[in-house]
Formats: sequence, structure tokens, C-alpha cells
Amino acid sequence: MGTHLPRTMLLEMTTGHIRPMRRTAPIWSSASRGGDGFLVEEHEPADSRSSDVALLESVVFLPLDGGLQLDWQSGRARLSKRIAPGQISILPANHPYSVRLRAAGPSVVVSLTDKLLTLAAADQGVFGEVHPVWVHGVEDSLLRELVMSLRAELQNDGTSGGRYAQTLASTLAAHIVRRYSTDQLQLPERRGGLSAPALRRVIQHIHEHLDEELTLDRLAAQAG
Repeated sequence: MGTHLPRTMLLEMTTGHIRPMRRTAPIWSSASRGGDGFLVEEHEPADSRSSDVALLESVVFLPLDGGLQLDWQSGRARLSKRIAPGQISILPANHPYSVRLRAAGPSVVVSLTDKLLTLAAADQGVFGEVHPVWVHGVEDSLLRELVMSLRAELQNDGTSGGRYAQTLASTLAAHIVRRYSTDQLQLPERRGGLSAPALRRVIQHIHEHLDEELTLDRLAAQAG
């Protein structure tokens, strides 16, 4: 059974509310194409701010014309950086952070499920969980080409019945496994917040019950 993502979603840690990563609807999305384990969205330029959130899926972020200004924090780590058009950022799932983005142009967002990343790792002889690491604005011509080719294939409604797009997504996932992952998830130290195992239990519960009403009390029960 495939995993089809309707939007790129995140969890607000303080409220337990689940919402899209970008509050405004994308100007284009591959959701109707039914990709297995991945989703591509294109967003118009906008300023956005999120505090103490965690993505439900890992994300590859590619700004197009204009680039963006990033102000990011996760635990004790902080970064303020100008990211040029075409530079790649990777946002791992299940990893709390706060961010402010001021984008001068549109951006492409590719969401990848843990299952797709795990399958990509298995194809390379690595078995078990795979955890991407934070990457902010790096030059990676192969990953950029994969993102743009995947976007173009899905927008042009290719004749391969989605097989080529699926191959591109799997290749993209394999590249992240090789270049931008670690074999152990390292959540930042948090005072009074969820431990890493508790957060993983909450995220797993959300994935299993996306079509249900999830209250903060219910999520707190999963956290233990």
C-alpha cells in the first residue's frame, strides 16, 4: 500500500496542533498525482515564522529566483544566513526547531517519508532507520537537478504513468541517505520538553491516525 502525502505537515510542540508547514496553499502541488512516499510543492514568495515545531516528514527545500534570508534555531544551535537561489537545504523529520524565512522568490519543497528513505538505504545495503541531518544552503548540483527534474516531470504530466517520477524521487532519497544522513537521530537538548523517544511515539501516532481528531491530551498520553 503506497503512502500518499496531501500536504507538507508539521507538529506545533506547545499545542499539539498539526498544520501545513506553510499556512498558505501552494501555487502548485503533486498531491493529485499520488506519488508513493513523496510530495512536491511550489510556494510563492512570502515571509513565514514558526516556533517550536517538528516536521512529520523530511524536507528538501530549494529556493528559486531571489533566494531567501534564514533565521533558524534548534536547541542551542542558531544560524542566520542568506541562502542563494539554487542552494539546497534539508530539514529532518521529528526534530524540533524554530525558523523565520524571508523569501524573495518562489521555492520548491520536496517531502520524503521515512519509508522511502529506509527503502533507499536498504537498496545500498544499509538496514534500519535513516535520519537526515540539518543542511542549510549548500551547493549540490546533483540534488538540485533531481529536484527540478522531479518537479518538471510531475508538472508536465509525463507519459510514463508516474514511474519516472517515482524513480527520480527514489534517486533523490538515495542521494540524501549517502550524503546527508546519520545512523542515529540526535535531537537537541530540551529543558522540560519531550525526549527523543517520546517525540517519535507522538509522530508515529500522528501518522497512524491522520484522519482522526487528535487532541493535545491524546498526544500527551502517547508521550507518556
